[in-house]
Amino acid sequence: MVSDKNYPLSDVAKVTGISHPTLKLYRANPEKLRMAAWERVNALATYYDDTHQNEK
Repeated sequence: MVSDKNYPLSDVAKVTGISHPTLKLYRANPEKLRMAAWERVNALATYYDDTHQNEK
């Protein structure tokens, strides 16, 4: 989801509380997510689940 440009980083930042520069870093280098804090990964996973809830 972080690499998908259909998700504007500004929207993701507002909902997750993760800064825009940090999300931009993750988009440029998704490997950085391996070292991300659990809270950030959880926030991104929750955002993804919430945006895809209607597809289930």
